Amino acid sequence: MQSKENLGPFIKRLREQRGVSLAEIQDKTGLSASYINRLENKTRQNPTLDSISRLVKYFEIPFSSMEEFCDCGNSLEGEVKNLDFILLNQSYMFANLEADLDFKMILRDLIKELENYSTKASISRQDEAKIIDIAVKVREKLLTA
Repeated sequence: MQSKENLGPFIKRLREQRGVSLAEIQDKTGLSASYINRLENKTRQNPTLDSISRLVKYFEIPFSSMEEFCDCGNSLEGEVKNLDFILLNQSYMFANLEADLDFKMILRDLIKELENYSTKASISRQDEAKIIDIAVKVREKLLTA
């Protein structure tokens, strides 16, 4: 099993194989070029699950390919799993369709916004609009499947 410190070289190899710059990944993922560079050169350790998820989506690779680099796996029977792990790494059906990685990312965003909405002391129309915007993405994805 590979360790976390091998994540950076793995990302760098993917980037170089595809011939993309750090700036392009920054534009598409929202992660700064310097952050990605630090990951690649192993000066940044323990990336967040959100950062890994963005890179997985950008490189269009299965989330499970990144699991070996982080602590998001679950090797103990009966252990409570992180919701991101379930949403992004498990196979499941939604509206009678198998969820692909892009759809899983949308569902994860919807769940995160619902969590933010549910835990705020006061909410605004903007908070509600975020949830509706993501729900529209879910609907559009289902209608184009």
